[in-house]
Amino acid sequence: MKKIRLHEEIYAKENLPCSITICSLDNREIFKNTGFVKRSMKLLEKICKNYSIKLYVYCFMPDHLHVILAVLGEKSIIDLIGAFKSLSTKESWECGYDGKIYQRRFYDRFIRKDEDLNQAILYVLNNPVRKNIVAQWEDYPYSKCFL
Repeated sequence: MKKIRLHEEIYAKENLPCSITICSLDNREIFKNTGFVKRSMKLLEKICKNYSIKLYVYCFMPDHLHVILAVLGEKSIIDLIGAFKSLSTKESWECGYDGKIYQRRFYDRFIRKDEDLNQAILYVLNNPVRKNIVAQWEDYPYSKCFL
């Protein structure tokens, strides 16, 4: 299997915003379960706080999660994603799911300019608009911006 990750050090570099997409296994719409998505939102915020990771924005779409964050402490982005996937999978079992719910890999893109960060945040927030779920991003209940 081809290695697609950058060097581990980049995922621990402080104050370097990163856009992450975590997809469900087999494109299952796991985040349509209101109870599960609300638990996942709280869990993501809690892990970021505990790991000293700055959370800029997130958006839970039916079959994937978009998040933009930056490392502030000793934990890396890899640490956060591992913890989130593991703990939210356990939460999913309490909401009626079984087995694995996420793809093994995730997508990442590091953001190097402030202008790009603002554009990336708007991209995340407008995802439900592009998918015709809501007319305005402010109407979508499963996203949050921390700016």
